[in-house]
Amino acid sequence: MMDSSPIIIVLNLAAAAALLIWAVRLVRTGFERAFGSQLRLWLRRSTGNRLAATGTGTLTAILLQSSTAVAMLLAGFMAAGSVGSTAGNQSC
Repeated sequence: MMDSSPIIIVLNLAAAAALLIWAVRLVRTGFERAFGSQLRLWLRRSTGNRLAATGTGTLTAILLQSSTAVAMLLAGFMAAGSVGSTAGNQSC
């Protein structure tokens, strides 16, 4: 029987979060190395309007099987200036 003390539970949660962050980083760096320039060009074209950006994000999350990985990839490309933030802006 496993010990279910609060300390063990917190340690397990912290370990799971660390593994998730590490795995997402590996996916991101792998995709950037394999498809770097092609991926940047494709993202630039596909984030021109909101509908295309929504479809691209959905398709990428399905292909990568991880919305967290997609968010990390997009954040990295936005920080590098490869993708603009116009797709996420809302006009009232």
